[in-house]
Amino acid sequence: MTGCGWEPQAYPGVPLHCHNASVGAGAYAVAADRVEASRLLTAPLDAAAGGGSLLASTVLAGALHDLGKASPHYRGRGSYYGHELAGAAVIYNASRIARARGDRALQTRLLLAAWAVARHHAAMRDRHPSSPSESLVREASRALEALAREPECLPEALPGPLRGSGLESLLLESLEDLRGRAGRLLWGSILVGLSRDPGIPG
Repeated sequence: MTGCGWEPQAYPGVPLHCHNASVGAGAYAVAADRVEASRLLTAPLDAAAGGGSLLASTVLAGALHDLGKASPHYRGRGSYYGHELAGAAVIYNASRIARARGDRALQTRLLLAAWAVARHHAAMRDRHPSSPSESLVREASRALEALAREPECLPEALPGPLRGSGLESLLLESLEDLRGRAGRLLWGSILVGLSRDPGIPG
């Protein structure tokens, strides 16, 4: 049993933090050579984020792609419908906090990771963040609200090296900010932000 009273699963029998660690490592293995080979294409983005942003964002997206599954909303359910938007909202809001603190490199990495997380089920019907179904937004909202009520569940989604890190603290702060404002307006602005191409922050 964990600090949140249950062990979130990626799917039956596979702890969420193990799955996310594996996908993060796989993302690095797949992307490292490709990012290096496309350095000319990624140079403007890397310059905006202080170097290495695309590879770092890829690994972050892999390691955090199922963050929303940590929500107690999914406890005992057979479906994780909406988890991609719930997790992406926490990451996207963390990018806004990083920007407010003047950390443009972290802001860019988190923004790109949030964009990728929001889209990791986009090929499925009605799950693209640019045109989500009402039921997807409703389920993602419920998952986000449940996770905000029980933030101690969020670390259960994090791979071991991220637990107790500054990134964990920032994600928890993001979740607290989302709960504190509990705003449909904030959630709406996050959905709009996630539906757009992230571009290079100005």
